[in-house]
Amino acid sequence: RITGKLRDVANIRPADLRALTITGTAGLKDATLKLKGVRHRLSGLNAQLVIAGNDATVNGLRCELQGNPIELSGTLHNLMPYLLFTDQRLVIDARGSSSRIDLAALVATAEVEDAGGTTTRDYTVTFPALIDLDLRATVDELVFEDFTAERIVGTIALKDRVLSVSPMAFASAGGQVTGSLRLDGRSSAHYPLAIDADVRGMRIEQLFRQFRNFGQTFITDRHLKGSGNVRLALNASLSPALALDQNSLHCVADLRIDQGELNDHAPMIAVADHIRGNKLVSPFVDTQRLKERLTHVTFASLENQVEIRDRTIFVPTMLVKSSAMDIEVSAEQTFDGGVDDHFNFRLGDLFKVADGADEFGPVVDDGTGLRIFLHMYGTTEDLRFKNDGAAAAARRKTRIKQESTELKGLLTDILKGNGGGSDAQPARAIITVEDPAADSSSTAPVATTRKKGLGRLLEKAVKDEEVEVITIE
Repeated sequence: RITGKLRDVANIRPADLRALTITGTAGLKDATLKLKGVRHRLSGLNAQLVIAGNDATVNGLRCELQGNPIELSGTLHNLMPYLLFTDQRLVIDARGSSSRIDLAALVATAEVEDAGGTTTRDYTVTFPALIDLDLRATVDELVFEDFTAERIVGTIALKDRVLSVSPMAFASAGGQVTGSLRLDGRSSAHYPLAIDADVRGMRIEQLFRQFRNFGQTFITDRHLKGSGNVRLALNASLSPALALDQNSLHCVADLRIDQGELNDHAPMIAVADHIRGNKLVSPFVDTQRLKERLTHVTFASLENQVEIRDRTIFVPTMLVKSSAMDIEVSAEQTFDGGVDDHFNFRLGDLFKVADGADEFGPVVDDGTGLRIFLHMYGTTEDLRFKNDGAAAAARRKTRIKQESTELKGLLTDILKGNGGGSDAQPARAIITVEDPAADSSSTAPVATTRKKGLGRLLEKAVKDEEVEVITIE
């Protein structure tokens, strides 16, 4: 039912539409919708429609777009001028829902087959310049390639080709995600992306699998398992084809993994192989058993802040208490497979087995805390080791500073008459191992005077052979 009068259709102006009123029910069995040169299949459209002047009210619009069921209700402000004129803006204020959305089907333009016969989709995303959107959406399931999210609730806004989703909440990989997203589509070359998210209880292996291990093979869903909490802030640039510019990626994430497992991880196994080839330590260690322990490592909790920038993952020093050993580690991993890791562990941990004993009987931690410092570097395909004297020196400085502070506190207590008792632990010795093949730039000191006690035993060497040097500090 249409009311109103249009005197001259050829010369119609936006003001002429204000008296136009259309009410009724729209139905469409099958059609093709062309947006920005991309054709989308639209079917089963039904809606109650009221057009009053320039605005339209839509109630219960149901349709399938590219096989995705969608339901919308709301107001389309300035609809008629937008449809009839090229310079008019459409403002949509609506509520929407869907039982399932395949995002790849909505943004894909074509399927491309490479030389190896693998079929991939070519995507294109462009935001309309003359449409503003305020949509409160609920989606039961959203999929994009291997990624799946469920029970999605969020408010989607589009204004001047800037898309924002805030607040946003959904379930994925066994956990719950809350946060916000902003994507600036005003440039034709790149879209700045910003994400703030809080992730709770997500299965790490499922997350890695859904994101295809983030394009790297150093640590994958085959290696790492556990339940994770992550608080992250991410900034990067996307192309209109949804390709991420790795050079622009900057991400800071506070990470916690509980009940974790590290399985068949090449760098951990390489540590066991390095110990096996160490002439000073290997005679006292069941290296095969150590390798088995490092092949399957479990830990109750791991917590740290990880930063990604300049195509490199930075992991600050952290203490990992695992089934194999307690290890302090810091790491830098590049997207090209470069490795620059520093770690140290107690020498006594090498002698331990699962039940706390070895072939010589129980191993007791006597509190000396002798430690081995190693530097692992190279690439994922060619891992190398050398003595890490610089890290040992830095740890020694930290320990001396801490002991100095404790001593000052003790003297202050004595002078104030609070007694001289102290619960401070005795100073822990530090041990560094130097590989004969190590880089000549190693900072480990070389013995020049005859030592006493354990140091004297360790300076014994066989003539005409290269030997490893061990230094007790």
